[in-house]
Amino acid sequence: MARLGNALGFELVKAEANKSARSANPDAIDLTMHGWAMVWQGIQEQSMPEKQAIYYAARPLFEQALAIDPSYADALAGDAYVYMVDYLYSWSPVGTDYEGKIIGQADRAIALAPDDPRAYDAKSVYLRMTHRENEAIQVADDGLAVNPNSNQLYGGRGQAEVALGRFDQAISDAEQAIRLSPRDPQVGSRHVTLGDAKGGLGHLDAAIEE
Repeated sequence: MARLGNALGFELVKAEANKSARSANPDAIDLTMHGWAMVWQGIQEQSMPEKQAIYYAARPLFEQALAIDPSYADALAGDAYVYMVDYLYSWSPVGTDYEGKIIGQADRAIALAPDDPRAYDAKSVYLRMTHRENEAIQVADDGLAVNPNSNQLYGGRGQAEVALGRFDQAISDAEQAIRLSPRDPQVGSRHVTLGDAKGGLGHLDAAIEE
């Protein structure tokens, strides 16, 4: 088990290093890694004022990284993600260019690093929230085609499928998301998707349990 843990740890470090190598600038890499660390901290934060403060602290880190390296895919994906969360909670004033900040940045990140699921995730979730569920599913499909182990994309696709009344497929996707990452900080949202889908199928006791 120790050897397995060491091997997995080495592979994870190597994978992060390979992603970081997309930028040649160490300052851009450092800012972006700090930004993503804050994103995951924000996901787990329960206090809404604290959550907003964390995301608002992460945003300038990504934007500073992009000022250094405008073609750094990890920073583009991070910027798209924090604006997607901003849209979710309606934090910014009316007039914010969410289409450009989320879809525009995500598309650039996907073009530069098509194997990274994070930009697909930000774009797909935003499309679902703006009632473009079929487009959201297509983006999730595109991301899963190159990274079939992304629990976020399965989870996001399941939410879009609920909105379209595709309850059986939504259940399948939410369950796959949980199998891939049972300790994910967002696992509660997978159970919400399961509850919505089971309720849609008329299985009310199962929906309540979820």
